[in-house]
Amino acid sequence: MGTVKPRKRYLLFHVEAEKQLHEKNVKEAVFSGFQRLFGEVEAGRLGIRWVGFKPEERWGILLCSQEAVVKVRAALALLTSLEGGKARFSTVRVSGTLKSLREFLRERKP
Repeated sequence: MGTVKPRKRYLLFHVEAEKQLHEKNVKEAVFSGFQRLFGEVEAGRLGIRWVGFKPEERWGILLCSQEAVVKVRAALALLTSLEGGKARFSTVRVSGTLKSLREFLRERKP
């Protein structure tokens, strides 16, 4: 009997910040925040993957296991600074497919 493949979830998050954002800096802030909160070992077990970030729109997408969604949302909410200024991360939507998140973003564009 084989093992069950863990279910994945995509998290769409938005960043409100005082300064202009760069993907590299946002990614570093997110992953260092996870390591500070959970420690290096537990952060690795969460299986978090960076999908992408659009600096001009301030939307980002992370991939994690279904079991880690609550911890990832909490870690994002606890991030309060970015590139030396204040910032606020908020989870906008959680989905099982990347396609549905992209459709959601398309519908929100004016």
